[in-house]
Amino acid sequence: MINRNFLALLFFILTAILAFPELFFQSQTLFTGDLAQIHYPLKVFAAEQWRSGHVPLWNPHVLLGFPMLAEGQVGVLYPFNFFFLLPIPTYFALTLFVTFHCILASFSTYILARLLGRSYASAIISGLSFGFSGFIMAQIVNLNIMSGGSWLPLVFAGVIYTLQQKRWSVAAGCSLPLALQILTSQPQIVFYTVLFILGYTFWHTWLTLRQQPAQAYRDLALVGLLLLLSLMLSSPQLLSSWELKNLSLRAEGLSYNEIVISSLPPLYWLTLLFPSLLGNEVNSKYVGLGGNFNEMSLYVGLLPLLMVVVSWRERRHKFVLFLWLILPIIMLLAAGRYMPLAEIILSWPLFNLFRITARWSLISQLVFALLAAWGLDSCLRQPLSRQMLGGLIIFWLIITLSFIFVPHSFLATAFPETKFTHLWQALYQYNLFEVPHYYHDRLILSWLNGGLMPQSAFVTRFGAIIGLLIIYSTRYINQFHFKIAAITLTLIDVVLSGGTAINPITTATFWQQQSPAVQTLLQPAPHVNRYRIFSTADNTDQEVIMGLGQYFPTFYHISAASGYKTPLLLQRHQKFLTALAGNKYLFLALSLTSTRWVIMNSKLEQHLLPLLYEDTAWRVYENPHALPRALVVHKAMLAESSEQVLAFLQQDMFDPRSTVVLETTLAQNNSKNDEINHSEKMEITRDDPTSIEIEVDLLTPGYLVLLDNYYPGWTATVDGTPTPILHANYFARAISLPLGYHTIHFNYWPRSFQLGLMLSATGWVIIVGLNLLKLKGVRYDSI
Repeated sequence: MINRNFLALLFFILTAILAFPELFFQSQTLFTGDLAQIHYPLKVFAAEQWRSGHVPLWNPHVLLGFPMLAEGQVGVLYPFNFFFLLPIPTYFALTLFVTFHCILASFSTYILARLLGRSYASAIISGLSFGFSGFIMAQIVNLNIMSGGSWLPLVFAGVIYTLQQKRWSVAAGCSLPLALQILTSQPQIVFYTVLFILGYTFWHTWLTLRQQPAQAYRDLALVGLLLLLSLMLSSPQLLSSWELKNLSLRAEGLSYNEIVISSLPPLYWLTLLFPSLLGNEVNSKYVGLGGNFNEMSLYVGLLPLLMVVVSWRERRHKFVLFLWLILPIIMLLAAGRYMPLAEIILSWPLFNLFRITARWSLISQLVFALLAAWGLDSCLRQPLSRQMLGGLIIFWLIITLSFIFVPHSFLATAFPETKFTHLWQALYQYNLFEVPHYYHDRLILSWLNGGLMPQSAFVTRFGAIIGLLIIYSTRYINQFHFKIAAITLTLIDVVLSGGTAINPITTATFWQQQSPAVQTLLQPAPHVNRYRIFSTADNTDQEVIMGLGQYFPTFYHISAASGYKTPLLLQRHQKFLTALAGNKYLFLALSLTSTRWVIMNSKLEQHLLPLLYEDTAWRVYENPHALPRALVVHKAMLAESSEQVLAFLQQDMFDPRSTVVLETTLAQNNSKNDEINHSEKMEITRDDPTSIEIEVDLLTPGYLVLLDNYYPGWTATVDGTPTPILHANYFARAISLPLGYHTIHFNYWPRSFQLGLMLSATGWVIIVGLNLLKLKGVRYDSI
């Protein structure tokens, strides 16, 4: 007999394919938003580095060099990035990565529900509800949030299993899902996950404390070990990210207004009933009151939602009661600015590090999915009463008739000045009754085009659910057929409300687009590796790719002074650009960042730079006086603070070709010679992301200036002898050199990463040791 769990896994794999059929059976790819601007180019670059035998710790191609591991968007150490190492097209690797995490989210929710004693049918519906929920489906654009959220059910299952088995070896093994979540996700999702499992742990402990106080404290210790080992295993990522956080724009936390960006308005919980009620990324007509669709999608399926209501009958069960108690708390946190005492609560430590409070809805999606499992099992044991069925019919009729008989003109007359009225008008105009022609080219959705409208979706799906509940309550079908029908209805619901129904797709050739302007820069040239570009392309995904905007220079291994405005952008980088903004310091800013070419889809004011290339869409300007990325100077100005460095840079007498500003009192002014000696030689002989070799031949002492970001973890040697790296020109690096021929090596191997590796290795030793002791029969679990 085939194992039921294996059949459930095959079912979720099939569902993922049905949700994204164009990605498997046509040469189509997901592409929009941060997926194009961050994740795709970085995933490709990281895979290239792994193949070449290097740990992708540093990205030299954007933002004057940036700590790739520490920034965390790509999840450099995440094992399931192996999809991008496979000998398949990278766009299809992206497809496998996305669908794998949908399957992970759904199957792990199924496992969690089974662990909690739910029936197979209820567990499958629970898995469909979370794995293909609005949050998981819409957050594909934020790939690390989607992949991190997919681990939430397995992390929770690990905590519950640990508390059930009450063994140290189990706690050690169950630390792996949380460690994997940390390695792939934004810290925000990890923070929410940890708070959620701690909330459950304290709830469980409080219930146990009265009868078994010793066991309650042991349970706390077990979960504490699980959390500690998770942190240890993922510490190479965590310590690197913490180091960057302290040097970034978020070093002091966020302001209240930044935190509550994209708070979830209470009105948006209506989207639990109406998929894509406010529009989505495919129909391009999102009419919400704030935020964007990707952060506000909440749909979990109509049958699961109805079963959540039914689960109230099971509230005497301590786990169900916990879920019902935690749900309003999560909803309030997601509401952000709309929450009472929001400014006080969201200013707490750690809370104040994250924006977009709507992301708290991830936890609510799992709570809904688990309550749905309890509700369906309750319904299987005891069909809904006639009174409840009658109430559902009335509710369905009221909403259905309101679509027909409450025109927006009536609301505009009755409530002329309310936001609700304007929203309702927009819904009538764009979303409720419009046949979405955007789905005509979809493989499955094109067959059911009209069923994708929010109005028809609710009427047909909710009507079918009520019909199923009626015929089951009257015993026209048995329990087995009811389960099959319930699973089928939920499957159709989530497929029509997620996947490529809400995620834009395009042909795979999208990733290889090049504008003629970019082709001009990609031509072999003697200076292409010595200088940088600066791109202003950031308005659309296609513009980013065709104009080398955001992180896309990484895709072509072109060095750029520009890059994505990451929330962990280095403070020095931002302050430097701000201080030298404007035409007065334009040439200085370009020179100090080694920027030779500026790519724009607009005209540069006042013809400040010579025009190298122009067409109807793009322009490339050249700065012929750009400093090379590495140069030798013979004069130093010493500054006692970073502010004084900026002041020196803005002096009219400052010449970056002959002078460097050093932020140190230890530097020696090696020479009074202000002139450049053209007989001296300087050449970059090796240029890898984490290793740079430069050969110089100096006739007089001087300074080698490398116009890359100064960052902890970089070390330098001169002829094999370690030498200090000086903080130069506010953001860059310099080393002092005596006269003569020298070979200089810059290497990046940060202590935070080294310490993280040691902690991770220690964590693995503990896990293996505990399990070996268990195999040998040592009774350490009685401690």
